[in-house]
Amino acid sequence: MDLAKLFEGLPGLTKRLGGVHYEAALVCLEKHHHQSGVQCHLLNSLDENLSTFELVWAEEITEQTRNSWNDLIEATQWGAAGIAILVILECTEYTVIRRSKRGTGFDYWLGYKKDVDAVGENVLKDEARLEVSGILSEQKTGRIRQRVKEKVRQTKKSDDSEMPAYIVVVEFSSPVVYMVDRMVNG
Repeated sequence: MDLAKLFEGLPGLTKRLGGVHYEAALVCLEKHHHQSGVQCHLLNSLDENLSTFELVWAEEITEQTRNSWNDLIEATQWGAAGIAILVILECTEYTVIRRSKRGTGFDYWLGYKKDVDAVGENVLKDEARLEVSGILSEQKTGRIRQRVKEKVRQTKKSDDSEMPAYIVVVEFSSPVVYMVDRMVNG
């Protein structure tokens, strides 16, 4: 999975904002001495391995980049969102169509990728929700799974939409990604 894909932009993600996610993810991966090609496991809530992929990038982290992302909590949030977006693109039929508003219980609205080419990006409909969380380094066993449970509960705030919700939690020290898809029974 090439992190540089974030620079391509999406209907709900400018190329520049994608670059911000890219930089933040690199800072978090470098913090744990990972190099391009590091193996990353994609797991579900039952700890079943859905997939294993390589995270790849070509750019070297500069001191200026490190200084720009000196707040590692913020870097973790932004970097996790970038990786989550790539996982959604790679593993689902969805793309990011816009950020959600604060207080909704999720981060992004998703629409069908096939509709981008078919109807253009200005008329994409909300079809699913994405909630993202990042953990720089799991220090207590079970923290990732606990975070997944918290985020599942959080997305219930917007279940009146009757749209599926994807919860993606990225942990950078392993690295590992948990992805849960919640279907809402209308």
